[in-house]
Amino acid sequence: MGGMDEQNLLHLAAHQFGYYQDFFVGPITNDYEVSGGKNIPSGNYLQKYDHTWKVTKEEIEYHKAHYADDGYVIPWGIANLPAHGRIQFGESAQLAPYINVSGNSSYTPASGDYPKIRGDEAVLFMLNDALDKHTESEAANSLGMEILGMSSEYAISQRVVYLSGKVGG
Repeated sequence: MGGMDEQNLLHLAAHQFGYYQDFFVGPITNDYEVSGGKNIPSGNYLQKYDHTWKVTKEEIEYHKAHYADDGYVIPWGIANLPAHGRIQFGESAQLAPYINVSGNSSYTPASGDYPKIRGDEAVLFMLNDALDKHTESEAANSLGMEILGMSSEYAISQRVVYLSGKVGG
């Protein structure tokens, strides 16, 4: 991704497979320390965001029906969805989409809230290009881009293809 600013300066973020990087896990934050000339995210930041979050429609339907049951264990992807950023660290207030069953202003899966997904299965991921220097593209200016992505899968239980036609004259 790239673009020019008002001063005609190029801002760029790129990625290939390998050691160098322009993208970093999680949302844009100020929860990091500088060590050896690199910005190192805190342990709390990595514990919260160094993941992908997989959720299935089946898990959500079961959660909706059983969240209040004694002994019910909320699946990891539902329980740990990063719906809200830590605003005290400059993170976005709203990160991942969810259905607010509880009616309060925070994501509380123990009270029935659950991720809002499309399809039969979804994987949420978060990246940013603002945490540190861009060692892949060597661009001097980051975009300040935060990418909150969700990949969805739709299951097809049976697929039948019928072909008809006429070959030749």
